Amino acid sequence: MRRWTISHLAKEFNLSRSTLLYYDAIGLLKPAERSASGYRLYSEAMVERLRHICAYRETGMPLKEIARLLKCGTPPDAVQKFLRDRLRAINSSILFLRAQQRVVMAMLTGRRDTAKASLCDREVFVETLRKAGLSGEDMRRFHEVFEKSAPTAHQDFLGFLGFSTEEIDRLREQASTLH
Repeated sequence: MRRWTISHLAKEFNLSRSTLLYYDAIGLLKPAERSASGYRLYSEAMVERLRHICAYRETGMPLKEIARLLKCGTPPDAVQKFLRDRLRAINSSILFLRAQQRVVMAMLTGRRDTAKASLCDREVFVETLRKAGLSGEDMRRFHEVFEKSAPTAHQDFLGFLGFSTEEIDRLREQASTLH
């Protein structure tokens, strides 16, 4: 059975040695054993655990939450719930940053009404669709198809149009329940 030293793990996962020492100190990633000369040795199971830790860290998950999720018996639905919640939080942050972006763009272009600053708002979009001949039912179908084929892009699009997080959640829920 192969054993990994802390240096090998650090290199393999592009982490600092101090990060791995910290994971050991907080009990997140413990070595399987120590060599005769005192080196930490990690088992394949710990290497796999580190893969999960790194994947979760890429989502922005806090270490305490990672430790909780990696405990034996954590049901997969708990992981899915966390990831859905994390995606909602990321999308809310993106919406907030886009609103700031619109204000900065409006200020740079000399627009006075920064509160309504947008590259394209929902009124313009809906009016354009109506002029193109789409009915209310056609627009509902558009959102249904968009939600089913590319849910994240649909959410981003609604944010781009200036919908609030609550409005986006409501519209996406309606689109996902349509037949």
